[in-house]
Amino acid sequence: MEKNNFEFDVLDWLDMKNLYPIENPKGEARKPFVKVLNWESGQRNKYGSAQPWKQKRLVELKIINPQSI
Repeated sequence: MEKNNFEFDVLDWLDMKNLYPIENPKGEARKPFVKVLNWESGQRNKYGSAQPWKQKRLVELKIINPQSI
Protein backbone atom coordinates (compact mmCIF):
# COMPACT_ATOMS: atom_id res chain seq x y z
CA MET A 1 0.00 0.00 0.00
CA GLU A 2 2.76 2.46 0.92
CA LYS A 3 4.52 1.80 -2.39
CA ASN A 4 1.32 2.54 -4.32
CA ASN A 5 0.79 5.83 -2.47
CA PHE A 6 4.42 6.76 -3.10
CA GLU A 7 4.03 6.07 -6.83
CA PHE A 8 0.89 8.25 -6.99
CA ASP A 9 2.93 11.09 -5.48
CA VAL A 10 5.69 10.36 -8.00
CA LEU A 11 3.16 10.75 -10.83
CA ASP A 12 2.16 14.17 -9.48
CA TRP A 13 5.83 15.13 -9.28
CA LEU A 14 6.46 13.97 -12.87
CA ASP A 15 3.44 15.96 -14.07
CA MET A 16 4.84 19.06 -12.37
CA LYS A 17 8.26 18.49 -13.97
CA ASN A 18 6.66 18.17 -17.42
CA LEU A 19 4.76 21.44 -16.96
CA TYR A 20 7.45 23.37 -15.12
CA PRO A 21 10.90 21.81 -15.53
CA ILE A 22 12.97 24.25 -13.45
CA GLU A 23 14.20 23.11 -10.03
CA ASN A 24 12.15 25.36 -7.76
CA PRO A 25 9.27 27.46 -9.15
CA LYS A 26 8.87 30.89 -7.54
CA GLY A 27 5.95 33.23 -6.90
CA GLU A 28 2.69 32.62 -8.73
CA ALA A 29 4.19 29.73 -10.71
CA ARG A 30 4.73 27.89 -7.42
CA LYS A 31 1.13 27.99 -6.15
CA PRO A 32 -0.25 25.00 -8.10
CA PHE A 33 2.74 22.89 -7.05
CA VAL A 34 3.04 23.63 -3.33
CA LYS A 35 1.85 20.15 -2.27
CA VAL A 36 4.19 18.43 -4.73
CA LEU A 37 7.16 20.61 -3.74
CA ASN A 38 6.50 19.91 -0.06
CA TRP A 39 6.38 16.17 -0.84
CA GLU A 40 9.69 16.40 -2.71
CA SER A 41 11.32 18.27 0.17
CA GLY A 42 10.04 15.70 2.65
CA GLN A 43 11.47 12.87 0.58
CA ARG A 44 14.87 14.55 0.53
CA ASN A 45 14.80 15.06 4.30
CA LYS A 46 13.75 11.46 5.04
CA TYR A 47 16.06 9.80 2.50
CA GLY A 48 18.52 8.40 5.06
CA SER A 49 15.80 6.55 6.96
CA ALA A 50 13.76 5.50 3.91
CA GLN A 51 13.33 1.89 2.86
CA PRO A 52 15.86 0.67 0.25
CA TRP A 53 13.27 0.44 -2.55
CA LYS A 54 12.27 4.04 -1.91
CA GLN A 55 15.89 5.25 -1.83
CA LYS A 56 16.51 3.52 -5.16
CA ARG A 57 13.41 5.11 -6.72
CA LEU A 58 14.33 8.61 -5.49
CA VAL A 59 17.76 8.27 -7.09
CA GLU A 60 16.20 6.95 -10.34
CA LEU A 61 13.92 9.99 -10.45
CA LYS A 62 16.88 12.30 -9.73
CA ILE A 63 15.13 13.75 -6.69
CA ILE A 64 18.22 12.67 -4.77
CA ASN A 65 21.72 13.01 -6.15
CA PRO A 66 23.67 10.06 -4.73
CA GLN A 67 26.92 12.02 -4.94
CA SER A 68 25.59 14.69 -2.60
CA ILE A 69 24.70 12.24 0.17
